[in-house]
Amino acid sequence: MTTDEVLERENFSLARRLCARVVALEWVWLALLLPAALLTTTGGALVLLIIPGLWLARKVATGRFVPPTPLDGLLAGFLFMLFVSLTITFDLTYTLPKVIGLVYGVAVFYAVAAGAGRSDRNLWFAFGLFLAGGLGVAVIGFLGLGISFNKLPVLGRVYELLPTRLVTLPGAESGIHPNQVAGALLWVVPSALVVALALLARVEEVKRKLAGWQWPAAIVATWSVALLLAALLVLTQSRSGLLGLVLAGAFLFLTILLRNRWLMGGGVALAVVFIGVGTYVGWERLFSLSVAQGSELLVTNVDDTITSANFRLEIWARAVTGIHDFALTGMGVGTFRQVIPVLYPFTGFWARIDVAHAHNHLLQAGLDLGVPGLAIYLALWLGTAGMLWQSWRRARSIWPKVLAAGFAASLVGYFVYGLTDTVALGAKPGFLFWMLLGLVTGLYLRVGNVELERERRLESNREQEEWSSKQTLIQDSNSDSGF
Repeated sequence: MTTDEVLERENFSLARRLCARVVALEWVWLALLLPAALLTTTGGALVLLIIPGLWLARKVATGRFVPPTPLDGLLAGFLFMLFVSLTITFDLTYTLPKVIGLVYGVAVFYAVAAGAGRSDRNLWFAFGLFLAGGLGVAVIGFLGLGISFNKLPVLGRVYELLPTRLVTLPGAESGIHPNQVAGALLWVVPSALVVALALLARVEEVKRKLAGWQWPAAIVATWSVALLLAALLVLTQSRSGLLGLVLAGAFLFLTILLRNRWLMGGGVALAVVFIGVGTYVGWERLFSLSVAQGSELLVTNVDDTITSANFRLEIWARAVTGIHDFALTGMGVGTFRQVIPVLYPFTGFWARIDVAHAHNHLLQAGLDLGVPGLAIYLALWLGTAGMLWQSWRRARSIWPKVLAAGFAASLVGYFVYGLTDTVALGAKPGFLFWMLLGLVTGLYLRVGNVELERERRLESNREQEEWSSKQTLIQDSNSDSGF
């Protein structure tokens, strides 16, 4: 080997070590990028510069641009459709910020999946970051509220005490809609409540795993965040959000809670609270506020009132037409608000309504990314559901099952919410959705690694037993032959 070849190999080895250190701090870089990417108008350039740089560093360090996951093919197709969206949009001003948000979300997914899949400690650390992210979104969301509703009398009076628009975010200068806050919180609240209940139900086991002050701190912190976020979700008075929360609870009760008397007791307690609220507010009024009954939505500075159901039917009809007209490419991420009034205008009273999205996450995906993008989006949901089922089925201990149940409840809650409302692709709180997918994937990888380690130990034990048996036979044979 020549001197030049030796120097080249040493330089490559040094570059690989440096890149490995950069990749090891991937969570830190993404956390530092979060304010720039989501809270400023100029941070997008940093996202488009740093995230590909992180993926290139991983390629040098490990030979792969991203860590391997079951969703790689789908995410490659998803990123390709984002590129298509950039090429066909009528104005990059509207599309680029959403694409940046989605690229950031995919980077968060891979960072969480890779980190959480390595060890149980990393998995729970990632879950803690997830709760912290939900808390941050809730605080910013309520500080930036721009619309006040009085759908429930008691909650309406509390809602009116909250300050509005203390925080102004780029793209939400008129304030943040409470329904958007509710949708984002649905990604977090069900899983937080499940883990909080499990910590109480398994408190003796928690004491053995966490020594000293750690176990009460974990229980108190988890319950505090879970109850606060749940209260804030209810306070939004979002009908879609409340329906999603109730059906997430029903999913848990039917699939999980009935298997454990402590968890069942917690579910019964929640049911008692729900019955108490219904008795106090009045069941007739509660039913009249449901989406199915077409409750009235008050529109500021407009004398007329329109029903939520009719409002959505008008939007959905135009969304279906838009998907038909832009089937292959979509109309461009983030352009719905501008394109609909021009190509599919509302008439009469409806023309005065500013419609930000399709009020259905499936239709919104089809409008943004076309039918191929919608298919990929649905496949991501199905793939995630498959990983949750495999994690639940293969888990050897209770805690992976607890996390799988919580993540499943969060996804069920948001999917139900997304049938009548949506947090649009690329929206600022959307990184929580990608964190959730990353946690599901990390849990799947971790359970698989534990199962693989168990199989290797069993195989090693079998080989050792076979070797011992052979040695015994040899010794017996030697003894019989007189040696």
